[in-house]
Amino acid sequence: MYLHEQLQSIAEQSRLPDEVIVCDDGSSDRTTDIVSGFAQTVSFPIHLSENPQNLGPSKNFQGAIRRCNGDIIVLCDQDDRWYPGKLRCIEQTFLSSPNVGVVFSDADLMDHDGHSLQRRLWQQTFKERDQKRIKTGRVFELLLQQDIVTGATMAFRSRFREMILPCDTDIPLLHHDGWIALIISAVAEVGVLPLPLIRYRVHRQQHLGIRPINGRRNGHSNGHSNGHSNGQSALSARSAKYLEQLRKLRAVRERLTEMAGMVDDPIVLDRLQRRIQYAERLMAHLHARCRLPSGKWRRSQIVLRELMTFRYHRFSRGLLSVARDLTI
Repeated sequence: MYLHEQLQSIAEQSRLPDEVIVCDDGSSDRTTDIVSGFAQTVSFPIHLSENPQNLGPSKNFQGAIRRCNGDIIVLCDQDDRWYPGKLRCIEQTFLSSPNVGVVFSDADLMDHDGHSLQRRLWQQTFKERDQKRIKTGRVFELLLQQDIVTGATMAFRSRFREMILPCDTDIPLLHHDGWIALIISAVAEVGVLPLPLIRYRVHRQQHLGIRPINGRRNGHSNGHSNGHSNGQSALSARSAKYLEQLRKLRAVRERLTEMAGMVDDPIVLDRLQRRIQYAERLMAHLHARCRLPSGKWRRSQIVLRELMTFRYHRFSRGLLSVARDLTI
């Protein structure tokens, strides 16, 4: 429905792509015909592949990533529109910052008809307080707890492909874009581009992304809940939320441990090992919080121990989280 508009915006780039990889995941909107016709009108190569069966967005993206030949891989959704300077801006960012492994930008939001919603993507996904945190250099720590990167605005160096693939996308709290940004941030710097480089389309047919009604990202929630879901008590619901986060952290720790065997640079290896240690300390904190008993006396003992280790201040919201754990 929107594919031709997106392809046309790629053709209008001030810095044309070296290639475009299109993976058709069983679409029913003439994707093959549209892409084949478009390929006849541009100077850069278009590589089209069709999945024999539907894989879903995350696995389809992984298939496309595996087929890329360039040094920089720029992800692209089929329903957005790139601004003409997108690729040139991304290229300059990587050229000027050799230690940057992945970049992501803001975006302007538009509705299904292409009309501006007068809002930016980061107003929904990357709040100002998190932008301040990321400036302190603790990008990995933030990405480990929050999904702030939207794949349609992201690009990364292909040399990290072995580290990120396959993406562990069977975790409800983590999709392919969040996984890619998080894993690369463990060994490289993250470039944050505050200017909008695309127009991001918000509509009801999208599989992942910003919801048209309530503004939350479909499938990209950070796992917060008000409790009392499915008849659960607030304490049980909160414990279930932390168990999901622990599942994500275990997958990340496992991948980082595997990556340690791929790294020769002692500086990068040291950085990676510190990331693993941070993830393990966060896991210990969440494990303590997810098994808080209903009895207030036993619970206060666990809370006090976590407070004395300063993990409430390192990994949660300090005394505010302490008060919540004692009263929930």
